[in-house]
Amino acid sequence: MSEFVARISRVHMKDGASVTILPTPMDHGDPESPENWRGRLIEHAKRIAGYDEPHSKLDGFLVVGLYTDGTTSIGLRIPERLPRALIPAYISEVLRRDVITEREAERVFDEHFQYVE
Repeated sequence: MSEFVARISRVHMKDGASVTILPTPMDHGDPESPENWRGRLIEHAKRIAGYDEPHSKLDGFLVVGLYTDGTTSIGLRIPERLPRALIPAYISEVLRRDVITEREAERVFDEHFQYVE
């Protein structure tokens, strides 16, 4: 069975009733309210899926949930082009690049250069 994906915001029932799908609310840093983790996760997933282009199709993902009691949970779809035995090293390198190296390069750049408009 093929997967069907669509973005639906409004549907009309056969009896004429209209049903509107409300967007997932997102918290944008209000210190008085706790962060909406579910909404933030959906926001990031939509952003990542939106990077899909004709020459660069999304063909895999990994979501890691980190919980306050120290437990974890993952959801993933690994593309066939990557051997399963290489996934831990591959993901480790992606995290190292995006979490550590990119931030450190940005910090060094900011120390040595000045933005000019």
